[in-house]
Amino acid sequence: MENRPDPRAGSQAQYVNHLSQTLTRRCSFLKVGLTLFQNFGVSIVELQRLVFGGRPPGAPGDGIYGSILTLVGGYFRNGPVSVQAVILAGGLGTRLRPLTNGVPKAMVVVHGKPFLEYQIKLLVNAGITSLVICIGHLGHLIREYFGDGGKFGVDIGYSDDGHSLLGTAGALKRAEPLLDDDFFLIYGDSYLFLDYRMIVNFFRRHSELGLMVVYRNQDWREPSNVVADGGFVIAYDKETRTPEMTYVNYGASVLRKKALECIPARRPSAQEELYRDLIRQRQLLAYEVYEPYYEVGSPEGLAAFERLVATGVVLE
Repeated sequence: MENRPDPRAGSQAQYVNHLSQTLTRRCSFLKVGLTLFQNFGVSIVELQRLVFGGRPPGAPGDGIYGSILTLVGGYFRNGPVSVQAVILAGGLGTRLRPLTNGVPKAMVVVHGKPFLEYQIKLLVNAGITSLVICIGHLGHLIREYFGDGGKFGVDIGYSDDGHSLLGTAGALKRAEPLLDDDFFLIYGDSYLFLDYRMIVNFFRRHSELGLMVVYRNQDWREPSNVVADGGFVIAYDKETRTPEMTYVNYGASVLRKKALECIPARRPSAQEELYRDLIRQRQLLAYEVYEPYYEVGSPEGLAAFERLVATGVVLE
């Protein structure tokens, strides 16, 4: 796989200007890519994909086609996707304190709206209208605000950790009675420009129990913690790093309900434990994407998302 170029290099800025001059007439959404490059460090490889609506020349794997452009346009070229999404929104949000002293992390306000509202709008725009939200810390505030989801164009079911937080995998296990045979799993603090339809269709063409969306990070935004090779995740560890780790978990996965058999019942369990079990069985596909991810789980991530909303790129 090719090395990702430094998005801050001067030669790249010159190339962006060249693209702007020669391609503006061909793509009315080029300004979106330029905004992301200038303000958020989108690389040239990523910008090429945004402009041309496909994977960059020579890029490996089953990349996603033009996902940011189709999102900004308000539709997906290939139509809606029939898949359930599970949102993990039960964490304590300790890195955002004191903002999260009185609200769950997913309800932190960004430009007048709770973050989760932006996330749900993004999913609705992708054609996903069936949600399960796993709640815990101050979860009643999420339930009170969104209700059954009808006002937001979705159908929402809730699974509550109760008085003891169960961890990301434990919360998923508790939600098992509400889950479809396969589903997206998304962190409640992530905003991800993805073609969900393409990913789930890719997954359904395979028989494996899980798929992790991965991003070649190379320690740029955070320490890399994933090794992917041959279309599979072969290592995932947030604590013990190796030189081969050049990817990160993008914050989205697709799982079959059968995968939950690996999660012990009635005790706290982390998502990393589930993925390690799937990796040992060679049951965790890797799906590489090229757009940067956005999150509000840290002060820096929240500030970056606030800037993103201010650009007008985010759906409201």
